[in-house]
This record gives sequence, structure tokens and C-alpha cells, in this order.
Amino acid sequence: MDLCETSYLQLSEAQRTEFVRVNGVDDLGDEAPKYLSPVQHVVMGVQNFVQTAQSVLLAPIVARSQNDSPPQRQQQPQRQPAALKKQVQIVSGPSIPNGTRVKMGSLIKPVWEIKNTGSVNLCNVRLMLAANSALQVGPEGFAVPTLGVGESALVFVEAVVPQDQHGPFSAEFTLVDERGLTFGDRFLVTLNVYSPEEEKFQSGLQQLQNMGFMDPHACMRALTSSGGDVNAAALALLRSTRV
Repeated sequence: MDLCETSYLQLSEAQRTEFVRVNGVDDLGDEAPKYLSPVQHVVMGVQNFVQTAQSVLLAPIVARSQNDSPPQRQQQPQRQPAALKKQVQIVSGPSIPNGTRVKMGSLIKPVWEIKNTGSVNLCNVRLMLAANSALQVGPEGFAVPTLGVGESALVFVEAVVPQDQHGPFSAEFTLVDERGLTFGDRFLVTLNVYSPEEEKFQSGLQQLQNMGFMDPHACMRALTSSGGDVNAAALALLRSTRV
């Protein structure tokens, strides 16, 4: 038996124990369908469907959030800064071609064009004569212009050819920084040194070479011994080659 609220309040306490107070559909439990109108049946069905669908859709999302951690972004190793390096390249030069004939004691002034191909500016750099070279230069060497990275400039040298050098002769210069360390390309000068006597006998030397005597040192010895007499020098050269 079902009672409305007013009839329920008119019952005694003993009679009220035979009834269950219902405040909503959920309190009816399995008996709810008997008390619902057709419209309420449809609403409950839709609600149950929505709840079921939500539980089905959310299940894999929850599982993924619990089991699948987002991919970790691999940390890239930090690039170490490139080591600062001093480097100079010879763009052109020397201005004195290799094998140039120069007289003993002559002053030479070769020039080079250089470029700063390193990663630091160049300052307080000098061009120094190598220890195994015999040109006569000052002990302080020659100043190199201050150069920014990628800049070019000219480098000048003044040196005297020694009096005791004769024939093919080479000299080398190197760049030295403020710490005394060498770097960059080598600066090489190659000469053909002749004596004052050779200059004196230059005409006779040319005549002997026209005759086919191509060794300039042998020709000069012959001319020196003959006092510049080309015929006597040629005879001496012929006899020195006789078997």
C-alpha cells in the first residue's frame, strides 16, 4: 500500500514502521520502475546509457594516463665553445720572386699580404727571423699590424744579405705572439747571391753561358782566375771537362 505524505503523518508510530519513507526514485531500488511514468522511464534509460558510455570512454584514457608516460625529450649535449685559435695565412708574396739574384751585402725589402684566418683578433704580433737563417736583421723583428678576424694587411721586412753568402740562399721568418709562441704560415725568401766580382764579370759570364758553359759558379771561377779574359776562361773550362 502506498500513502501520501498527509496520510502517512496520520498513522500511529506502530503503523508507520510498516512503511518506507521515499524521498526520491533512488530510494525505491528495484521497485522504481513500477512507480515511474513512461517519460521518466525514457529519462532514466538515457541517463544510464550516458553513464555507461562515459565509463567506457574514460576507461582507456585513464589507463593510458596511468600506464603511458609522455615521451621524455632527449636532452641535447651542450656544444662546447670552439677553442680560440690564432692563425694567419699568406695571401700573396713575397714581393721578391724566388731565385732573384742579389749581390752580397745588399739590402732587401720583401713584402707579404697576410690574412687573419683564426678566431681571435691579432695584436702585439711580430715577424721574427728563424734561428737557422743568416740574414742580418734587428733582434726585435718586425711589427705586424693589428688585425681583426678576417682582415688583411701587408707585412714588411728589411734585411741585409751577408757578405759571406754565395749562390742559392734561403731565409725564413715566423710569426710570434706576445707569449713568444710561433703560429701561422712560414715566410720564406729564396735568393741567388753573387759576389761583387760576379757583377764585375757579368758581361763575361753571359758570353760564357752563350757558349754553353751553364754552370755560373765554374764560369765565375774561370773568369776570376783569368782576370776577366773570356777566352782564357773558356779554355780553362774546356780543359776542366776533358776526360
